Amino acid sequence: MASVKEHLPRAKIAIDRFHVAQLLTDAMDTLRHAEIHKQEKGSQVRSMLNPRSRFILTAKPSDRSESESQWLNHLRSLNENIHTGLLLVEYFYEALSSREISDFRKHLKSWYQLVRQSRLKQFKHVCDVIRKYRRNIENYIISRLTTAVSEGINNKIKVLKRVGYGYPNTKSFQLKILQRCGYLNHYHINTDRLHYSWY
Repeated sequence: MASVKEHLPRAKIAIDRFHVAQLLTDAMDTLRHAEIHKQEKGSQVRSMLNPRSRFILTAKPSDRSESESQWLNHLRSLNENIHTGLLLVEYFYEALSSREISDFRKHLKSWYQLVRQSRLKQFKHVCDVIRKYRRNIENYIISRLTTAVSEGINNKIKVLKRVGYGYPNTKSFQLKILQRCGYLNHYHINTDRLHYSWY
């Protein structure tokens, strides 16, 4: 960001919802760990807050199955802090979905108040970060710019490199990336030399 400000002073830097969501996910997971340590051994809440529960707690409501939603509602009825944390996450996602800056600021002001009332220190840290980068998040609201596609492609490339245990031939690695990412199309790229001939 410092480099962009130095070399492109008129550019607007946008922080997309992917990185904000990561903050909320980390806060929710930290809260989960804190609640585990508060519970007595053998308690129902402690057994429910196992490592697998992390994926259910941090998933979007639309991505949860019916059984997972029922499980989560039961957990929320048993633990007030988990319930409050989930409400804070859901409300902030609603703020990020705003189309106008005025709506976003109104939602954000209410969200700050809810975090203060909740007294959850995990979300207090998120508040501090969001206050620091609020202008950049607002640029996302205006532009709707996101790095989701590039993040997804980068992740595919990293997985491909791990699966192949490294590629000594750079060209082969490049072609494998094109194939894996769905851009190796014979209408656009000449693949004749890639085919093997039987003698």
